[in-house]
Amino acid sequence: MPFDPTPFATSAPMGVLLALGLFVIAFTLQLFALRRLAPQRLVGDEAEYLRIANGGPRSTVWVRVPLGAALLRPFRHWAAADQIDAARLANSAVSSLSVGLAAWCAFQAGGLAAGALAGALLLISVERCILAIHLWPDILLGLWLLLFSQAMRDPGSLPDMAVLGVIAALGFLTRVDFLALAVVAAPLAALQDTAFWPSLCLVAGPTAAAVVGLSLWNGKRHGIWAPDTTARFNLAVAATEATHPQLTTSDLMQKTLAAARGGTRGRTPPDRPVESLLRVAAGSLSLARRRLATLTGPETFVRQSLMSGNRAGYGPSHRVHIGGVIGLNLTGWSSCLLLAYLLMFHQHPPTLNLLIIVVVAVQSAVQTRSRYRMSLLPVLATNVAVAICSGGAALPSWPGLMLALLFLGLLATTRPRAEVKT
Repeated sequence: MPFDPTPFATSAPMGVLLALGLFVIAFTLQLFALRRLAPQRLVGDEAEYLRIANGGPRSTVWVRVPLGAALLRPFRHWAAADQIDAARLANSAVSSLSVGLAAWCAFQAGGLAAGALAGALLLISVERCILAIHLWPDILLGLWLLLFSQAMRDPGSLPDMAVLGVIAALGFLTRVDFLALAVVAAPLAALQDTAFWPSLCLVAGPTAAAVVGLSLWNGKRHGIWAPDTTARFNLAVAATEATHPQLTTSDLMQKTLAAARGGTRGRTPPDRPVESLLRVAAGSLSLARRRLATLTGPETFVRQSLMSGNRAGYGPSHRVHIGGVIGLNLTGWSSCLLLAYLLMFHQHPPTLNLLIIVVVAVQSAVQTRSRYRMSLLPVLATNVAVAICSGGAALPSWPGLMLALLFLGLLATTRPRAEVKT
């Protein structure tokens, strides 16, 4: 009797081996990138996360939700350089875990080929590999979003609702814009056959408790009765952008920060939220396209904020430039993955499509950077791999084709906002 490989290729142990193998490969590559690049300086709000993790004095502007600094906090009693190196290693491990988990999720849905393809799609992302050795929470958010997308595939019981609620709360506690997960989970709970009010309480309750708890904590400790101040500040950045649309991200941040601290005349919107909202609304139609292009288009953050002028303090200067095939990968791989997702739009669960749309809309609403899309990458890779291995060679549907054409049109007509002056 001829050997039939199908049972072996779809068995749970095989999926575990695949996920573990891809985790090891990903972590090995991360160790190589960390040793090769060896960043010596913190860039932007990496330093702010370090201050939060170490319990430093409160900034006059920033009060953040706590889990963005979670990977730094376990090492807060170490010497500063060792703490930062350990946190870079921990973030690399989280990114590698996301690779292995994406492979496992794709394996569960589409078999061995889908699992291997999902892992490969993430492994070859140069952008992910570089950002994973830094301290921003986007990599951790990618893990939460992947877990959330899997939990919402078939939530048929109250324990499933509780899992969704906990993951949504973890996302919110990592960065405030991931309140979007609770917003998606609430109508999902309402459509289930399980009891309405218990389901709604389970999916929204953890995030609501986090909002209230943080607001009370910040109010008593800092006199700020809100879970954080970054949402308000980003609204102020958007208002500044509406007035000065040609400024780079760095200049927008600095201009808004100076005004927020009273460094310029005519205080900016942190003190006038209603006026901020009106200014943002007035400029939103023309600026939304640029924000969306910045989030989904050619990579800008790594090249301009990290490599330009070697701001991250990477090893010998000859290592900073990335060109050739690797440079093309850095520039466009994430956009290609999103394009593939759109072309196969009809093959993805409607709830997943809703989740992606909501997250993209929230992340590009008032302030965005290309690194934010790292939270989307594991979900996109997982579902593109499943779609390809489950009939993705078929012609795209009309909705998928139209979305893909709109996306290509956006990239062709809209230049992403520059991070810094070049």
